[in-house]
Amino acid sequence: MIGKNSIIRKAVSLRSNPIPEGEDYDWYRNYGGEVNTKLKNLIPLLKEKVALVFSNEPVAELKPTIEANRVAAGAKAGMTSDIVFTLPPGPTGMDPSQIGFFHALSISTKIVKGQIEITKEYPVCKVGSKIGNSEVTLLQKMN
Repeated sequence: MIGKNSIIRKAVSLRSNPIPEGEDYDWYRNYGGEVNTKLKNLIPLLKEKVALVFSNEPVAELKPTIEANRVAAGAKAGMTSDIVFTLPPGPTGMDPSQIGFFHALSISTKIVKGQIEITKEYPVCKVGSKIGNSEVTLLQKMN
């Protein structure tokens, strides 16, 4: 089960704090389970993309299944790149009205058969570099 980080943090804090006195006291008491204060150590680690996996299976058996179901996410502005990505030369499938975008990024292009074609390989991002708005827009346009 994968949830939003704020919901996961809330669930962890509910299970790691003593039961509060008040109108919902019966609900907390009947919820079951012991309070585990060691769970508070997880809260600072719940940043960026997090999934908690609970299973009776050994990690060695679960890892291939989890990695096989991994889905790549698109780049976002401000992220640090963990891959090297270069835009290969060739047709883009875009009409000539969008050539100004490529010129603004200093990407060498030409128009062939009514569409924009990139003439030289263009490095979009390198490992460890920050991804800017223009790179994100370029990657989205190039799909």
